[in-house]
Order: sequence, then structure tokens, then C-alpha cells
Amino acid sequence: MFVEDNVVDQMAFKRMVKSNNLPYYYDLSDNVMDTLKLLEVSKYDIIITDYMLNDGTAFDFIPNVKDTPVIFITGAGTEELAIKAMRAGTYDYLIKDTKYKYLDILPISIENAINHHIAEVKLRESEERYRILVESATDMIYKCDVEGRFTFLNDVVPNVIGYSREELLNTTTYELVPEEYKQEVFDFYEKQFYKKDRSTYYEFPIKTKYDTIIWIGQSLQLLMSDDGHNYIIGFQAVARDITERREAEEKIKIQNKILEQQNEEITRVSKLLEKANVKLTDSNITLESKVKARTRQLQKAVVELSETNEELDLFVYRASHDLRGPLSRIRGVLQLIEQEKDVSAKENYFTILHDLAVNLDTMLTKLMEVNHIKGHKIEKTQINPFDLFEEITADFDALLESKNIIPEVQGDTSLLIYSDVYLLKHIFSNLIENAIAFSDSMKEQKTVLVSFEAIKTKVKISIKDNGIGIPPENSVKIFDMFYKGTTLSKGYGLGLYSSVKAAEKLKGSIACKSILGEGTTFTLTLPV
Repeated sequence: MFVEDNVVDQMAFKRMVKSNNLPYYYDLSDNVMDTLKLLEVSKYDIIITDYMLNDGTAFDFIPNVKDTPVIFITGAGTEELAIKAMRAGTYDYLIKDTKYKYLDILPISIENAINHHIAEVKLRESEERYRILVESATDMIYKCDVEGRFTFLNDVVPNVIGYSREELLNTTTYELVPEEYKQEVFDFYEKQFYKKDRSTYYEFPIKTKYDTIIWIGQSLQLLMSDDGHNYIIGFQAVARDITERREAEEKIKIQNKILEQQNEEITRVSKLLEKANVKLTDSNITLESKVKARTRQLQKAVVELSETNEELDLFVYRASHDLRGPLSRIRGVLQLIEQEKDVSAKENYFTILHDLAVNLDTMLTKLMEVNHIKGHKIEKTQINPFDLFEEITADFDALLESKNIIPEVQGDTSLLIYSDVYLLKHIFSNLIENAIAFSDSMKEQKTVLVSFEAIKTKVKISIKDNGIGIPPENSVKIFDMFYKGTTLSKGYGLGLYSSVKAAEKLKGSIACKSILGEGTTFTLTLPV
């Protein structure tokens, strides 16, 4: 709307709009009364008004203008009038001149005023969205001055801490920190303020009004001055109550400690079983005394194992499962021994007991190997993997020959690496044993191909067999502890698991590729 009581000025405005081909759609008014009527029925993007009108001045209707920018024009401009216009909320103030030069800059002033108004509207909308977001947030949101004193906080803060808004606005965040943590918290944020790190995350405890301690995780962002000096004027923060999470983490630590204690218990029990086995194999006493003595010893071992089962349950659930089978059979044999009158028959039962004890000893040895690998201190020496492989293979010559398996070697057999002999022997033994155990009896020619390859700073050792292979659905589980993918397995599901752990200790890895019915390739990758 263009408000002007001078007909000549109105004509000059129209001519300016037409000659510049400006996309203006406007209403004209020359008095206060008509202007007020137009404001009641129409919404304008901008109002351009002269100061003096037929029935008053522009200040008579400007208070009725709502959410519309106003450009003030006058031919009798004074500093006092300009100040009054700007205080009334006008966007710009232009002085008329006799040559109408002010009309040349009027389109620019109109565009700036409209753009400024649009920006203000968007800012208000953004501030309103921010206010709604802060008020509806489930996290604590607050601002503090440079001394840490609260200057703003949402409703979540009083609800969590217990203090009223008024109490908190007279408090610093530092006062809420327990005495024993004050220095630690102070040091952390002093470092942030000193380095002017814009954003940090820190977890620390605070005291509530109810004398309880809660832990919070606080994301803090510095607020900087906008005068070009980059001063810190305060900070804003989003914080969350993480007490439950901290308590859960503490429980995990306790459980880990229990697992360590169970590990020690496994070692103790294995020693007890070793002693029991020595007593069972003692051949210096008569058969009758052997049976009676070993019966007592085995009964004692069974009682001791039964007493420690509950203690070991958390860590060795599967191990206890595999122990119970042989132990049940031992109890059965012991009952038969007690009922048997024939001494020669008891000797047969003793042989069975001996086999069961050997089976238990083998399983515990496997468990000890897993435990030993975890605690083994690496001693690196220069090793030729081929020579070490040949040494290990020699231990399996009889088994390889009995199964008609032909071992083959290819690649660079002169490779040298720095590694741990004990761990490498363990890996090679398990992989060779695995290839033999799962060879395909239906194939006329059974092979185990071992290859050595150096790639930059690593060496790859592959053991490939043409055995029965692994079903795809089982391939992701074969390295899990106690996992046995087939009923053909006579082991305890610990060989591949312990081999992977040994490779990891050597900063290496073991990968598996397998095709069911065609064979399996295990690739050991190690640093040179």
C-alpha cells in the first residue's frame, strides 16, 4: 500500500513502477481513515507512507500495522522525526527531494524491507520450534554463564535433580558435583575452556536434592562472543541420567572377576584329577587293593567335582556338560565293581575306568591348552615355517598312512619369520589333525596340500584338503568355543577355537573356505 496525500507524488510513484516494469500490485490511500479501513480488510507485504496526510499523520495508523514492514517518507525530515519513526517500528526512513531521486532507491529499500521481514518471520518460527523441542525433550537442556551459573534450563532438569527452577538459577553446576569429584571435573572443563574446544562429552556424578548421587553424561558446547574477539561467554549443555548404565557396567566388571576366579578353579581341579589318575595307575599294590584304593580315590574325585560344579557353571557350562557323561559312566562302573565278586572281572572294569580317566584327562588338557594360550608370553625366534610343519607332520605319519592321505607341499619353503614356536606348533597340529579327522573315506585319493607364500610384510600358509567339506550354514560357527559341526567329530570343539586365539596373539588370523563334498582350505596369515 502506498499512502500519499500529494497527487503529484502519487503520479510519480505510479510512473516509477510502470517505467521500471516492477511486479507491484498496490492500493493507494491519501488519508488516515481510508488507510485504517484498508488495513482491516487487506494484508500487505509492505506499506510506504508519507508523514503528513490530509487528516493526520502516519503515526495515527502505524500502531495498527501488524507484522508488515513500513517505509517512512517525508519531505520535511528532521532527526527527531526520524528517531520517532524508527521507534514506531518502521524499517526505513527516506527524505523526499524535488527531483524524485528518492524513488530511484525506493525499489531497493522495498526489496530489503520484505527480505528482512521474511528473515524475521523465519527466525521467530525457528525460535518457536527450538522452544517446543527444548520443552518436549526427555534430556536435560540448560545454559550457563562463564562461571557455570545456570541462566536457562528446561523442565527436565528440576525433575531429575529435585531442586526447583528458582533454586537452580542461583546455583553453579560445580556446586552439584560431590566433593571427591570436584577437582577431576574442574580439571576437565578448565582444559576445554583453555583450548577453546567447542564441543566435549564427559561423564561425572552430581548430587540431587534428596542426597542421592546420580551419574550424568554431558555434551557441552561453548558459547562465544560475536564481537570478533572470540571470548567465551558461557556454555550450553545437553545431559542425560546414565546411572543405570554405569551400574550395569559395574556388574559386568564383577562378572568378569568371577570368570577369572573360575579360570583359576579349572587349574585347581585339573591338578586334582591328575593326582587321581596317578593313584589309579599305581601298579605296586595287589589288584584287590588297587581296585579298593582307586575306588575310594575316584569316589573322592567325583565328590570333589560335584562340589565344584556349581562354582564352575558360569564359565564352563559346556565343559561341565562334557564331564558329566564320563563321570556318570565311572559311577556305574564303580557300582558294578562293588557288586562283582570275581576278581578277574573287576580287572576288566578297571580297564574301563582307566579309559574313562584318560578321556577326562584329554578333555582337561584341551581346556588347559586354551587357558595356557591366553596367558602364554610370546617368545619370538627366527623360524622356517616349512621345517616346523615337517616336524609336526612327522607326529602324524602313522595316522596319515593308515588313512591313505598324501601330504604335499608347494611354494617358497625357505621362508623365514619371527614368531613363537609353541603357538605355531599348536596351530599346525590342530589344522593337520582337523584335515585328517574330516578326510573323505569315499575318495580313493586323499590329499593334504600345504602352501607357503610371502606377500609384502606378511606370510600366508594354506592347508587344503579334499575331505568332506563344511556345510555353508556351519562355516560361520566353526571357530566358536565347543562347536562341533558334525557327529563325525570326536574332539571337544576347542581345536579351531584355540588355534584362532593363538593366531590372534601372533597378530595374525585364520580364514576358512569350504565347499561341501569337495574339501576345505584353512589360511593362516602372519606378520613376517
